[in-house]
Amino acid sequence: MACAPYNTNLLTRLAASTFICPSTLGFLTMCLLAPCAAVAQVVTLKATARVIATSEDGAFDAARWVQPLPDGSLIIPNSSEMALELWSRAGTRITRWGRKGAGPGEFRTLREGGTAGEGIWVADAAQQRTTFYGPSGVLRATVRWPAIVRHATESVSPAGRVALSPRAWLDTNEFLGLAIPVAAGTDGTTIIRLARASVQGGIGKEHVLPTQPAPTGRCAQVSPRVVVLRCPLARHAFSTDGGRFAWVTQSAMDDARGWYRLEVRDAQGSLLHTDSVAVTRRMISAAERDRLTRSVATAVRRAGVARIAEPTVAEPPRFSLSVDEVWVATDGTTWIQLPGKGDTEVAFHRHVVGRRGFGRWTAPTDFVVLWAESTSVIGRHVNEAGVTVLVEYTIVP
Repeated sequence: MACAPYNTNLLTRLAASTFICPSTLGFLTMCLLAPCAAVAQVVTLKATARVIATSEDGAFDAARWVQPLPDGSLIIPNSSEMALELWSRAGTRITRWGRKGAGPGEFRTLREGGTAGEGIWVADAAQQRTTFYGPSGVLRATVRWPAIVRHATESVSPAGRVALSPRAWLDTNEFLGLAIPVAAGTDGTTIIRLARASVQGGIGKEHVLPTQPAPTGRCAQVSPRVVVLRCPLARHAFSTDGGRFAWVTQSAMDDARGWYRLEVRDAQGSLLHTDSVAVTRRMISAAERDRLTRSVATAVRRAGVARIAEPTVAEPPRFSLSVDEVWVATDGTTWIQLPGKGDTEVAFHRHVVGRRGFGRWTAPTDFVVLWAESTSVIGRHVNEAGVTVLVEYTIVP
């Protein structure tokens, strides 16, 4: 297993153009080194498509999720009516419940949804609450999202007020979600934690999520005159029943390739699967580099960093990896969306727990995934007539 190459030209230029001590250069070298990873096995996946719902009134245009039920029917959020619709797999709407408003069973947003036991839950971010329904659509409960205060002596969360944002419910009391400090830290950064928590405000096991800091924050600043762009990104996702969660860390590494790292865990935080994948992409464009240069220079000026001259940006690695979205299924199967080639397709990677490597699948460029399992993906796209349709893809090797 060999380590991937890194941008030695960049390090040489930095060392020659700035007064960098050996220890700083060593730190910068570690920042730019790509992780060592075995060559992953890649399997090409094929898919057959079937339209399962059509909406000519724009009801599904803003849908961000759907939820299949055990009997084969499908819950689809209707954002134009702020209602939930129950559809058969044959494409027939069975019933609808919910409406716009602030009362029980009423919504202002239909941000996320999933299953909880035999029923379903729907998150309303505007009203900071989750509504629970029984399997037949009977309203069971409306639960407000908790906000708590942590003290400096408590190690699992930062001191001060913390908002708990649920992402997947284990039952009507416990959930997996994000613990987000209401105020940023003393260095201006906000550390977001993935937590198992309860509606009473109790936080159990937590994991610090990698974030993308501001250019003058935790990116490697090697001198007052040179700033190196080194900002890893993270995407996370939760299974619809709360039994799994996954996150992906991505980073630009060198001129030819980039890497992302995947972790899949269960509700207790135990690691189920991890994988590191190298992805080859085209080099960063001159226009994008100019935009990044202006952005970093502006951030340095606003931060009031002491300098002897106008800050410049060392030439970053020309590779740019973008992980657009992540979905994790109830069995831990994880789908990762990356930009496809040109404007005609979207690329997806499928990672299966216990298997090294991934399956590659391409979809239409405007395809938006709303739900995914190991061999089935449901999403929306606009057909040739300009109508939004929900399509189910059955995936095969």
